[in-house]
Amino acid sequence: METKNIPVFLASDNNYAPFVATTIASILDNTKSFVDFYVLDSGISEDNKNKIADLKNDFSNFSIEYIEIDIEKQFGHFPLFQKEHTLNVFSRYLIPQLKPNLKKVLYMDVDIIVRGDISELSNISLENYHLGAIPEYTDVLEDHKKELNILSAHKYFNAGILIIDCEYFRNNNLTELLIKKTLEIKPKFQDQDILNIVFQNNYKVLDYKYNVSWYMSEFNKKNPNKDARKAIDKPFIIHYSTFKPWKEMDVVFAEYFWRYAKKTSFYEFLFLAYMDTRDKIIVDKIEIKKIKIFGVIPFLLTENAVNYKKIYLFNIVPFLKIKKSKESTDICLISWKLVIFRIKTRNI
Repeated sequence: METKNIPVFLASDNNYAPFVATTIASILDNTKSFVDFYVLDSGISEDNKNKIADLKNDFSNFSIEYIEIDIEKQFGHFPLFQKEHTLNVFSRYLIPQLKPNLKKVLYMDVDIIVRGDISELSNISLENYHLGAIPEYTDVLEDHKKELNILSAHKYFNAGILIIDCEYFRNNNLTELLIKKTLEIKPKFQDQDILNIVFQNNYKVLDYKYNVSWYMSEFNKKNPNKDARKAIDKPFIIHYSTFKPWKEMDVVFAEYFWRYAKKTSFYEFLFLAYMDTRDKIIVDKIEIKKIKIFGVIPFLLTENAVNYKKIYLFNIVPFLKIKKSKESTDICLISWKLVIFRIKTRNI
């Protein structure tokens, strides 16, 4: 019997574990229903799984099951043309077989942020189709479609967000077909190309708002489209498919990523990793500066907000906190979370 909970599949290796947590946090923060997450796990450490589980401190409407995938055994002989991808992308093929009790599921990449109730997406009827996806809003794929012998009329879709009719996949041996096609064609865009070949002109076209990317935003400036504009102005799902906000803070919609990263146990790790390459950034109107000895050795990190200032030694050890209000100024000398000296002055 199929569960009434919303089943969402994610795929990740250990390197992307922080983004699993961030994606999940964004979903749960906007969704009332209970969500069953199934993580196609190609090597996530127990420590990182525990950090992901820390989300239970803030959210109670979810479960997580890790499904171990032996990537080398399953897909070691598969082609991989893009260095930023891993063989884990092919694990999507296995979803219908892994949970035979599920009829329809959502699949999502982990470089996304959800800003709406995911039940809206889950409740979309596929009608007479067996896959739901969002077309790429661009014209640069026309030549690529010709290379794949895909019909010009087909709207090439992005495989980062999918609604999958698992029952149809199982009944029609789609997993086997996808694997066979992959080895025959050796696609440039991995499983995404293969899914577009198998489902060309035969998938449920979903609204642009469910997969809004930097590329969509840029392309729309030169090629205006009212549906794309509406999606960009109010994205339901943001997909960081081109530029990553944990690498470049000025990426379009980066503020949403950091908003949800803060809700995870990976925030400090992500933030410090980003700061290693920057001397000054602004996050949610908070200015952060780094001071280095001889321009190289980390010494102080200052965090300036409207009503407080924090200073960290060596960019990580909390040292001083100054809290300001109209009435007073509160100065605390701290060692980690322990206050060792405090002065409170009244403003005149």
